[in-house]
Amino acid sequence: MNLWQQNYDPAGNIWLSSLIASLPILFFFFALIKLKLKGYVAASWTVAIALAVALLFYKMPVANALASVVYGFFYGLWPIAWIIIAAVFVYKISVKTGQFDIIRSSILSITPDQRLQMLIVGFCFGAFLDFLDRRSRRLWRTGSNYRRIAGRPGL
Repeated sequence: MNLWQQNYDPAGNIWLSSLIASLPILFFFFALIKLKLKGYVAASWTVAIALAVALLFYKMPVANALASVVYGFFYGLWPIAWIIIAAVFVYKISVKTGQFDIIRSSILSITPDQRLQMLIVGFCFGAFLDFLDRRSRRLWRTGSNYRRIAGRPGL
C-alpha cells in the first residue's frame, strides 16, 4: 500500500469538489427513485462511480482504492450478517420452546388486519434489535425496559 495524502479540494473550488464527491450518493438516490433499479444493482453502480471518482478525480492509488472497496464491503456486510444470524437463532429458539405460538396468538388477538400486525412485529423486532445492539438510541426507553426485564442494567 502506498502512503497517500488526500487532497480535499482537487478542483481548486471547495463547492465543485464537494459536488463531485457527492456524485455517488446522488446517483444512488436517482437510481432508486427515478430509474427504479433494485437496491443491489444501484449499490453496485454506486460503488463503481465512487471508485471512478476516487481514481480519476482524487487521484487515489489503485491499490488503495480497491482495498477501500473490499474493506467497505466487509465492514458493511458484518453487521447485516450478524443481525440475520441473531434473528434466525432467536426465531429457532422461540419455535423450539413453543414461545412463538404465544407470540403469534398475542399478535392475532390485537387486530385481524395483517398490515397493522406487520407494523407491530416490525416495531417490536426493531426494539429488540436495539436492545441487543445498544448502538441505536431511537427506542432507548423500550430497549432499557427490555434490558431491565432481562435482568441487565438500564441504558
